Amino acid sequence: MHRHLLVVALGFGCLATLVMPTAAARAATVTTASASSATAAGSGTAAPSGTTASSAVPATPASPGYPTLWGAPPAPGGHDAGGGWVPDGKGRGVYRLDAPAIRVPGATVSSNGISYHGGAVMLGTTHVYFIWYGNWASNSATTILADWAKSLGGSSYFNINTTYYDGSNRFVSNSVTFGGAVFDNYSLGSSLDDNSIYAIVATAIGNGSLPLDANGVYFVLTSADVAETTGFCTSYCGWHTSAAFNNVSSQFAFVGNTLRCPFACEGSPGNDPNGNEGADAMASIMTHELDESVTDPNGDAWYNSSGYEVGDLCNFNYGSNVYGTANGSIANVQLGPRNFLLQEDWVNAGGGHCAIGLPQNTHFYTVPPCRLVDTRLPAGPNGGPILQPGQDRTFALAGACGIPATAKSLSVNVTLTQPAQGGNLALSAADQQPGGTSVINFVAGQTIANSAILRLSGEGSGSIAVQAGTLGTVQFILDVNGYFQ
Repeated sequence: MHRHLLVVALGFGCLATLVMPTAAARAATVTTASASSATAAGSGTAAPSGTTASSAVPATPASPGYPTLWGAPPAPGGHDAGGGWVPDGKGRGVYRLDAPAIRVPGATVSSNGISYHGGAVMLGTTHVYFIWYGNWASNSATTILADWAKSLGGSSYFNINTTYYDGSNRFVSNSVTFGGAVFDNYSLGSSLDDNSIYAIVATAIGNGSLPLDANGVYFVLTSADVAETTGFCTSYCGWHTSAAFNNVSSQFAFVGNTLRCPFACEGSPGNDPNGNEGADAMASIMTHELDESVTDPNGDAWYNSSGYEVGDLCNFNYGSNVYGTANGSIANVQLGPRNFLLQEDWVNAGGGHCAIGLPQNTHFYTVPPCRLVDTRLPAGPNGGPILQPGQDRTFALAGACGIPATAKSLSVNVTLTQPAQGGNLALSAADQQPGGTSVINFVAGQTIANSAILRLSGEGSGSIAVQAGTLGTVQFILDVNGYFQ
């Protein structure tokens, strides 16, 4: 029997980048901010804030990034000249005096709810490897999750990560391959800590079972009888970090079988679109960790002012595109031959939002914030007059604000002001059926704004159709901050 309970619990999320401090830092008490925008252990059992560093991170290997400067923090989400919040590795922000400064957004770049701090992102093709730890005999998870890894690259889901880039304006690629898997039959017993996870990966690489790969993300996947003693099922459901293996820096992650704690780490306990509840739930957590591996591999690239990464910002959010599967379960995305219920990912465009995918074969380009349409201006193609009740109006946008004729869609901010009556505004590509979905709703006299991704007409004019669903006039303003092509 399928129990379709979409758990939305507040607390800590599936782990973000695991930044491992050195011994001096581990001895200090640090303050953490629970991810209020992220959901985590579905039971709501999260570790309290104010934990010590030693309770959250392993002793080895050495920190890949930050020196050992901890300070008295301001309020969660705050930032001052002395430091800021960075990812702690388990879905929380930790305040550091030496936090890297924000590089993007800057004065000429609009904010999408997440900022770039100068570090690397993973470029080129990402290679995913599995280490099946414990007892996975006759378990279909080994096939289900291999199919997940083989099908994620090139998908509209993973395409969200291409909205992230490094300081040289090089973007994450929508390219993932499955590099293979090995089995580890309890080499370190059934009770592991974070150091054990590193040792398991190091052993698999060191004995040649898996290749040493700078573009690899090595997942240690534990069976349901294995405990990860630093907080699995109580304060996190998975984590990822980077470390050096034979002087090559690579990514690795931990995700445990959620059957150990289904009401803590499954968004919909009992749900199994592929006939394996544990594997189906693990796929969502693994996607979370992979998204963060490519966009913030060392804890110094993309995260927000509270230290939350792309997966944390959408943790346990599944969106509105949920559908039924043949076996009576629910899913929201198809990857290859399989359906999965995956958490959404944070789109670094259009003001920032959670989504289950972006159109495939597109790339996002930022532009300085620029006004495309303002009906308050004198009459003109992209100016006045004011929108009339029930009016359909078309605006050609290609060529304005640096938007090329090849652009497929725009990241925009829609503003309405001076409405005489309440109503809504629907926007669509001009070569589609007019009307489309309402982008913004308003009441009389209100000034209101909303971010959106707008598809453009495909014949080269980059046109949109605007339909005023109101009995009164309304002023329409459209600003762009980037485009997809």
